[in-house]
Amino acid sequence: PGPIPAGTALVLGPTGSAQNVSADVFNVTIPDTDAPTFLTVFPAPDSDNVNPPNISDLNAVPGPVETNLTIVATGFNLGVAFYTSNGDADLVLDLQGIYSTGLTMAVSNGLIGPARTAHLRRA
Repeated sequence: PGPIPAGTALVLGPTGSAQNVSADVFNVTIPDTDAPTFLTVFPAPDSDNVNPPNISDLNAVPGPVETNLTIVATGFNLGVAFYTSNGDADLVLDLQGIYSTGLTMAVSNGLIGPARTAHLRRA
């Protein structure tokens, strides 16, 4: 797949292996974009009508690689959505851990390890 087109959302999920996942921990990276943009990470909506919140988890401009660690609650079907505001953006998503319903974090301890969830770049 190529980059996420401007003004669209990518919905992934479920990302964890357990059914009681309440949040995911991602390292999000924008290695390239063709215009200044921001990335919003939010719980997956329960319909195709995606209205991302007006927040930024990562700001990026063409040139430097930008990265950030973010924690996001899971949404519909334990999914998470990723939205770019302007410009087509390459996106690398590394799942670093999960929170279970009891607020226990599982990271690299046999329950879940860091894993490349998506790698979307220009061909």
